[in-house]
Amino acid sequence: MANVAVTSPYALSAIVVSEIFYDLKLGYWFSLVLILATQLTGFGLAGLCRRFLVWPASMVWPQNLVACTLLNTLHAEDEDDGIGIGIGKSGKGMSRYRFFIITMAGSFFFFFLPGKLL
Repeated sequence: MANVAVTSPYALSAIVVSEIFYDLKLGYWFSLVLILATQLTGFGLAGLCRRFLVWPASMVWPQNLVACTLLNTLHAEDEDDGIGIGIGKSGKGMSRYRFFIITMAGSFFFFFLPGKLL
């Protein structure tokens, strides 16, 4: 859903091409209805295919798999709260979130700063 809000609709490119290259003025209302029709058709087809493309866990796009795994790991609620490093709130170890923040900060200092300084 976020990609829909960030990028422009594909029908907008067709409208711009028709006005610039073909000197065909479509008008405001036709352009608006064309964009709405193509966007809503896409949303409708996505809703019809939701059972096959969204609900199965195996249908996660490869580019989103890393973010899904990270968010699932950080927000999972299970009995074992720690990873066995230090002392966390449960006494068993550090929380996942704290481990992630420390690892991210360490990666930043190890990879980004030497690249900027050298």
